[in-house]
Parts: sequence; structure tokens; C-alpha cells
Amino acid sequence: MSDGDRATTDELYRCVANQRRRSALVGLRDDEDGAATVGDLVDHVLDRADRSSAPGRESVRLDLYHCHLPMLDDAGVVDFDRETETVRFDGLPDVDAASDPPAPFLPGADISGASGGESE
Repeated sequence: MSDGDRATTDELYRCVANQRRRSALVGLRDDEDGAATVGDLVDHVLDRADRSSAPGRESVRLDLYHCHLPMLDDAGVVDFDRETETVRFDGLPDVDAASDPPAPFLPGADISGASGGESE
């Protein structure tokens, strides 16, 4: 990301404000090469979902493909190739030096734990 495209602290917090995005990021983080298909991420999200209210597979796939993965791609956190339906973790972009880095992005932080609904 260039300085002009640098993600703001608010944008980074927005990236982890949703449980499905956090689950997708954890899935990518846990993958040996930091890459996965959309289908792999759907499986990861469903594995982590509350069984009593687990969404359907197609609902999660559409949500990731059309909403969550493009947002993470725009923020420079992942590289999402819509054509091949592959996603690669790009690392975390620098935050404006005047801001403190958001806690979920500190090294070793668990980005999966914070509660939050399915809204952005």
C-alpha cells in the first residue's frame, strides 16, 4: 500500500469488526502458506459458527465472496482473486504513524475472540 492508500486505524478495525471476516482471517493465518480458496474459508467459517444458529453454506459463500473478502482486499489485508476464487493473506498494512495500532493487529493477538454480530 502506498502512503496515499494507507489504511486508517478505523478501516483496520472495520476489517475485524465482523465475525465472518475474523474467521476468514484466522483461516488464512492458520494456513501454512497463507492462502486458501473461498470454499476452504467457507468451511473454516462454518466450523467456527455457533451450531445452534449456523448459517447455510451458500449464504456464507455469498457473504464472503461479495462483501467480506472484497473489503479485506480493498484494505490491503488480503489479495482476493475473484476469477480463481483464491485468497492470500497479504499481511497487515501500516497504520498512520500518529495512531496506535489496533489491538487485534498486535503480533500474537487472537483476532478471532472479540464478540460482534454479523454487521460491519
